[in-house]
Amino acid sequence: MANRTISMVLLILLAGVVAATTVTAQDDSYKPGYIDWEVNPVEQLFVEGMTETSAVLQRERPDQTEGGISLDPLFNGEIFTIQSQPVQTGFAQTVKMSVFFSVYLDDNVGPETCFRQQTTSLQLSDATTTLTYTVSLGGEQIYQESVTEIVDEITPGQAMNFSGAENEINITANPGDVFTLSLSAVHNCLGSSVMVQWGGGPEPQNSGGIIMIGTLYQPEMRMILDEANIAHIEFDPLMPWGASDIRDIKWEIWGPLKDFEKISLSNDNKLEDSTGKTLTVRELSDNQSIWTWSGKKVLTNGELNLQMCVRTVYGDLNSDCHAFGILRFEVTADDSGFLSAKIFLTLSALLALLAFVGNAFNQGLLIPIPILSALAVMMLLFVPTAFSQNNLGADAAIYDNTRVPNAELFDENDDTVTITDLFDGKDALIIGIGLPASENLIEQSNQFNETIDRYGDDVAVIHVLSGMEPMASDIVQMRQQLNTTWPILMDKNEQFASTLPDGVSDSVVIIDKAMHVTYSKTPVAYADDISEAIDDIPAGGPQNLGAYFALLVGPGLFLFFIALPREGWTPPDEPLPPGSLWASIIGAGAAGILLVNIPILIATILPLGTGLLFYLNYHDVVVR
Repeated sequence: MANRTISMVLLILLAGVVAATTVTAQDDSYKPGYIDWEVNPVEQLFVEGMTETSAVLQRERPDQTEGGISLDPLFNGEIFTIQSQPVQTGFAQTVKMSVFFSVYLDDNVGPETCFRQQTTSLQLSDATTTLTYTVSLGGEQIYQESVTEIVDEITPGQAMNFSGAENEINITANPGDVFTLSLSAVHNCLGSSVMVQWGGGPEPQNSGGIIMIGTLYQPEMRMILDEANIAHIEFDPLMPWGASDIRDIKWEIWGPLKDFEKISLSNDNKLEDSTGKTLTVRELSDNQSIWTWSGKKVLTNGELNLQMCVRTVYGDLNSDCHAFGILRFEVTADDSGFLSAKIFLTLSALLALLAFVGNAFNQGLLIPIPILSALAVMMLLFVPTAFSQNNLGADAAIYDNTRVPNAELFDENDDTVTITDLFDGKDALIIGIGLPASENLIEQSNQFNETIDRYGDDVAVIHVLSGMEPMASDIVQMRQQLNTTWPILMDKNEQFASTLPDGVSDSVVIIDKAMHVTYSKTPVAYADDISEAIDDIPAGGPQNLGAYFALLVGPGLFLFFIALPREGWTPPDEPLPPGSLWASIIGAGAAGILLVNIPILIATILPLGTGLLFYLNYHDVVVR
């Protein structure tokens, strides 16, 4: 009994260990939305300048040209008070602060000069050198320390490091605040002057400035996927001194990854990087901007990493990254719905046939083999139609040759322009769709210029900014950047782009006079492809007759079987010409087709405006 009790206790403990391990494993997973930044916690402000009158307090590392001031014996006073640039992004943090400079003897004397004065006078004569550092932030003193040493180095490369004590302080910086550094000195050595130096590097004994150990910033990065699964990357440079703190930045996209993998160790999983990509600064307001990049590849489905490496102007030059960030995101496939149209409709047709045959059998009716064969053929002819239907619950399908609405677009003055207004008698309308500040808009513009050189006034060209809430400033910035001659418009609430085959994404779309899409490609279309699509418009473009004759294979033959006579042939009272019955059926059907389609066919031939054509076609569809 005791052994059984012990066994049960051990089993319960084992179950607890397994459960704890499971929880830990779940906590270690990296789900979409996971973000992590590893930031080098060493922040510095450097003193730069050849003399004390030209000295400045800057964020960027010095240019390795030493500056400084020579202090004569018995010097006692202030050397300088200098200020940094104003803080741009406020922060509140606990840091460990210290100030450092370097000092050496500069009168061609021996290294023991000041030391001998101190020792031979039985310490009655002070031969020390003292540097006093005072740091203020926003007008309030936050640090003050003094360093006293007997200088015994005689070369700049071996200068003594006068580092103040490292103090832990709480600092709060608001935008506009400046750091102020005051340096004063007392030099008591009678045998030699000393050189207080700064501005050198990378060795610390040749430079001077403020060191803060603590994390003062965390940048923000965002991944936006357009509807073509092309990456649009945003980076908000929330650095203490803004974008000027950044030396360079690069990003990479890796995947697909498992949820327990933080990063990928296989180079085969690198999908895209910033090499060859152009950084675009999107101005959101007078005092706010974000950095953007646009990808060119369609990303594969799965969980992916956006990995960003930031190098700062003040960081260690030998370090690859001073801030490394990871953002996990997911690329999902289009919603295929919760019920397959192919399976459901095919099974429905089969079950309907079996139910019909079963019901006839129960009633004692024997269906002739030819009729059963005809019913089976009708069911099979229905299958292609079932395969062309969208799944139940799936996203709405937009076909490649869809007809676009006469949507209203907006310029930078918030004036509206419709699609029909933009045609203005042209043969085709070339539309470049893009998210604001997308790099792909630049390449689109280059290809559009080549197209205009070929076709001149026969085609109209526009750019439309859609997605990411485009603003009037985006239009102004894009026009200044591209120097285009065609309209640049906004698609508010994505009402226009969402009706196009590629949706809200970087893409090129060509529309004919009948407002049908004749060509669409993401993210950029080359001028040769655009020209080929324009030349194909008179021949119908993608709307060829084959698509209509294909209806004969499925619904056409299905209707043909339905139209077959259900009763035996009865001789007419008066003789009729041979084939008159079939001819009347065909004639009646043709008359119905013409009655519905002839108005829009005639309107297409006539020199009518695009808006009227759109109106007639819309009402023609409603009638059908």
